Amino acid sequence: MKRQNNLLNNYDRVSAEQAYVSCKATAEALAKERMEGRYVLQDVVVVLDLVWSLIKQAKADERELVTMPAITAQSIEEIAQLRLAYWHASLEAEMSQSESKRQRTQELMRKLRTIRRRLFGAIDVIWPDDEAMQDRLTALKKGQGHADLASDIVALVALYRPRLKETAAWLHTAPLEALLDEGSRLAPEMLEARKEEGQTTEAEKKIEMQRRLFILLEDAYNELTTTGAYVFRRDPQRAENYAHTLRSAYARAHQPTPTPAPNK
Repeated sequence: MKRQNNLLNNYDRVSAEQAYVSCKATAEALAKERMEGRYVLQDVVVVLDLVWSLIKQAKADERELVTMPAITAQSIEEIAQLRLAYWHASLEAEMSQSESKRQRTQELMRKLRTIRRRLFGAIDVIWPDDEAMQDRLTALKKGQGHADLASDIVALVALYRPRLKETAAWLHTAPLEALLDEGSRLAPEMLEARKEEGQTTEAEKKIEMQRRLFILLEDAYNELTTTGAYVFRRDPQRAENYAHTLRSAYARAHQPTPTPAPNK
């Protein structure tokens, strides 16, 4: 319940529901191309805080920002509405899953994404000029969702198993075999978990809507930071307020606080 409690802090249900309703159609119409390779940052509270900080800064700098074609007073307000809609969708997604099941699914996804990333990268290194392999890699990268993630691992394991000797010059055989073994063990577990939930459960729909709204929110955030960094390019102190994409700002927010050096 801790995550839900964090999301409920300062939660204005009425405003957030209204924003969700107004943004839902845009999220549902999001083009597939804009969704490929995109994932939701896991700490929703940090995302909400980062976006709110940027909105406050943008409202303070509105007069300068709206001199650029990409930004208007309305577009700044739209980012605020997207933030509220994403807030509501995140709470809905969080409440739709049991804590233990959610944690297990996230752990499975984290491990499977790591395996997929390593095996994807190896294809580029081992077979950079093999058109068939590169076409296979491109096809696999188009997959979306939990089921596609698991299916990608199954396909990659089948691709590598007969080629262990061929890849030994690039990857140590034992670690590669261990990676393939882990992928073979975890992928069916992910598929089984999804099968148990059904193809279009309410929980899955809510998670998908959270993802779509996050993509819209991230794109709006990055457009605003790009514009702000350009507008204030001759004022380094103000430009620093717009210097980071949402993902890089999120990474900075998760950096451990340096331990002060002891006084001598």
